[in-house]
Amino acid sequence: MVGLDWILRAPLLREFTREATTQYVHRALAVSIAWALLWFAAVVSRRTGAFFVRAFMALAVALLIGAQVHTALRYGSYVNERVIRMGTSLIPRIAFGPWLPGMLLAAGPLLASIYAAKITRSRPILASLAFVSSVALFSAVGVKGAPTAGWDNGAPPDALYLRAIVARIDSALTKEDIMTQLPHLPDARTPVSVRVIEAPRRRGFNVVMLVNESVRASDACSAYAPNCTSMPELNAALPSRFGLREFRAVDSTTALSLPVMWSGMHPSSSRGDLLSAPLLWEYARAIGYKTGYFTAHNMLFANFGRWLESVPFDVSANGTQIEPYATYQAGADDALVMKRALEAIASFDDPYFVVVHFSNTHFPYWIDDKRKPFTDQLQKEEPDGGAEAETQLARYRDAILRQDHAVAEFVKKLRATDKGQRTALMYVSDHGEQIYERGQLGHTWSLYEEEIHVPLFIDAPAGMLTEAEIIELRKLESLPRTMLDVAPTVLQLLSEGDPFPESKRWMKGTSLLRGGTPQNVATVLTNCSDLFSCATRNWGAMRYPFKLISTEDEVGGWRCFNVQSDPDERHLLPLEECGDLRAIAEAERGTPFR
Repeated sequence: MVGLDWILRAPLLREFTREATTQYVHRALAVSIAWALLWFAAVVSRRTGAFFVRAFMALAVALLIGAQVHTALRYGSYVNERVIRMGTSLIPRIAFGPWLPGMLLAAGPLLASIYAAKITRSRPILASLAFVSSVALFSAVGVKGAPTAGWDNGAPPDALYLRAIVARIDSALTKEDIMTQLPHLPDARTPVSVRVIEAPRRRGFNVVMLVNESVRASDACSAYAPNCTSMPELNAALPSRFGLREFRAVDSTTALSLPVMWSGMHPSSSRGDLLSAPLLWEYARAIGYKTGYFTAHNMLFANFGRWLESVPFDVSANGTQIEPYATYQAGADDALVMKRALEAIASFDDPYFVVVHFSNTHFPYWIDDKRKPFTDQLQKEEPDGGAEAETQLARYRDAILRQDHAVAEFVKKLRATDKGQRTALMYVSDHGEQIYERGQLGHTWSLYEEEIHVPLFIDAPAGMLTEAEIIELRKLESLPRTMLDVAPTVLQLLSEGDPFPESKRWMKGTSLLRGGTPQNVATVLTNCSDLFSCATRNWGAMRYPFKLISTEDEVGGWRCFNVQSDPDERHLLPLEECGDLRAIAEAERGTPFR
């Protein structure tokens, strides 16, 4: 196991500190003894006992080793205690799971034990003692073997898996981990095939989609602004972009925003539909595009990797493959992810469709200690430290500023190439962020503007868009549109005409190049879905400028706001002001909390 681990992650093991190495060795010795005892029991057992012990050994190898090898090869990381507590499944899908590699690995000791049994005496008492001792030692590693050094993966893979089993049992008993208690988490997709009627691509043009994390519209510049301080470098790099200042997500959690943006489905769609709808890469491949996906996120977070397993990427890389100790919240360095994306794009022939997915603006907010003007200004004004909200807001804005530099460099390097000059860019954030405006830090807490009002812009090279499309985009700068319009917009950037008539079944919005979904159409807002259950239940409906929302953290049921005259949503309106939004919201999710 140690040898196999060295093959899979030698560069990382070399980085271990002395303390981490010592812990690793201790756990390696413990599981080695446990495996030896188990194999010994398989050798000296006879008849029914031998069958049981060997079956147990084969299953143990398939899970503790096979599942980990599968996970490492697919995601660049191992199953461990942290990812289990964040909702990842212990056992991968059967179709892609540990059974074939696991059983191949199990064949060696299994056959060796059968052969050795023929030349050794039966020792039933010793066999029983060895088996019980092996199970006890495996259990002890699971209970006491959590690494405290060497990041979260500071033990051999089989020891990490044992600890993950115990963590899952503990989570079920204590119910302390919200993610493991959710009835629904993303699962493997079984997408319908994409049928092409005709395939008129936008000849000679490519599309790159930049998906940001937790950036809200108030801390970004969707449209060009001469005095933009939140993202000055990107603002200057793309002065001719088409920005939407009144763009909103329909939820405030990544696990729902991504299906919305990439399939066009609404979060309230059935689980079957959400797992069957084609994604943008599948449409792109159907009409001849090379495809790529590069994300700073850890793909083991909440089964996210499993949901994307069937996507036909030509090239992809995730956070733990790029920086294998990427955290489960802020991910790998966004700059490294963009570097990997540029390398892949350089190898592609036209046309290509690539998604670059950032993560560093997720809590706890990744900042540059050498360039943190918002934090430095706060410390200058309040040397003893400001309030928690002020401190986190300053850190959040510094994280956006750090990322702005990386994204601007990516755009400049891309556009400096011949093919980059023929590449359209779409920039969008998955949701916003609450910085204690409603008493919470982060997202998924509510559907207030802080968490759903997000930036979006499109920057297209000359000659790509028709005059009619340009006119429509210019109209949208101050008009409200939602994330349901993202997928059909990307599809129109990829193709001319309407090569996918069946996409209308899946895509609930309208391309922004055709004006988007009109603002007089009501849109349901929700963090509660059959794909990803809501950790904090909240839902509502919106027809700009009126918004009706409810969340379990607030008493009183429905709350009605006019987000145009009251963008901070501090003044409750009579429910009658929101018209039929109450009936629309209750038809979707029922009566709210009171």
